[in-house]
Amino acid sequence: MLKIAFSGFWEGFNKGSNFIINALNSNGIEFEVVDIESSERRNAEVQVLFYSVFSDDYLKFNCVRIFFTGENVVPDFNLCDYAIGFEHLTYQDRYIRFPLYAAYYAEDCKKMLDRRNDLKANDIRESFCGMVVSNGNGADDIRDRIFDELSKYKKVDSGGRYRNNIGKPEGVEDKEEFLSKYKFSICFENVSHPGYCTEKIVQAFAAGTVPIYWGDPLVGKYFNPKSFVNCNDFESIEKAVEYVIELDKDNDRYLAMLNEPAVIDEKELPECYVKEFDKWIGDILKQPYEQMKRRNDSGRTALYESRLVELLEKAKQYDYEHQQMSLFELVKNRIKENKAK
Repeated sequence: MLKIAFSGFWEGFNKGSNFIINALNSNGIEFEVVDIESSERRNAEVQVLFYSVFSDDYLKFNCVRIFFTGENVVPDFNLCDYAIGFEHLTYQDRYIRFPLYAAYYAEDCKKMLDRRNDLKANDIRESFCGMVVSNGNGADDIRDRIFDELSKYKKVDSGGRYRNNIGKPEGVEDKEEFLSKYKFSICFENVSHPGYCTEKIVQAFAAGTVPIYWGDPLVGKYFNPKSFVNCNDFESIEKAVEYVIELDKDNDRYLAMLNEPAVIDEKELPECYVKEFDKWIGDILKQPYEQMKRRNDSGRTALYESRLVELLEKAKQYDYEHQQMSLFELVKNRIKENKAK
């Protein structure tokens, strides 16, 4: 009976039912989910900790650590034994690329793959373009720029809490239902980074719109380039907007794009990612426990982790303003302080 736990996942993450639990079940692995939040005394029982980016509590666990990120964060293999993320990298058996949309948005993926490809002119929606963004903090301003430029042509409806212009400041309740009224939808990532492709484009496809996408420069490897507007391919936002306007005015070109399949390479189908992930998890966790560990916890690596723990502990002693700072900002300030000395 393998004892596992979860730490640092997002609010609302279901520790009893998720893609990791599904993988364990598909491999026939007997396990118990240890409730570490109810009692820290149970920490020592945990054999495998799955952790993510929203807490540093994983550092309290001296067990096999498996890192998962749905954010644009590169795994630190000095701190984890294995990692699940967006990056295109190979590192022995310690890493697997498993995009968030394949891991956590199975229903949207199914709707994306099942959408109609026989639409005619009378099926074209009347409303021009929609967008649903919950929070624009920390995002590249390129999303605002395309929103503003497209709005000079026709109104772009923003149904999320960010830049809401439909009279619902708390945002629409159903993103798919809202987007399903529009010909196009803006689905920009917060940042552009190779491999960092989230659920945004999948949800746009699932709603039956033509996605206007920006973010992952490699997005054309996973999704059919003929099925969406890839703003990464244009020299400027203005050029991308000109192209969208051309499509909006030409029903034949628009329908040709709308009827293209979202995915054309079978290797990039979400179920293929899931199948590969399930095998990867099984290969790790079916080993005798003493053989699972991969990270080096001695020498300079141990010193690296101990200094990180020390820095985080010192951060807790700072005033409220400093406690809101990111680890990166804390390190940057510490460097400045040392230089000043």
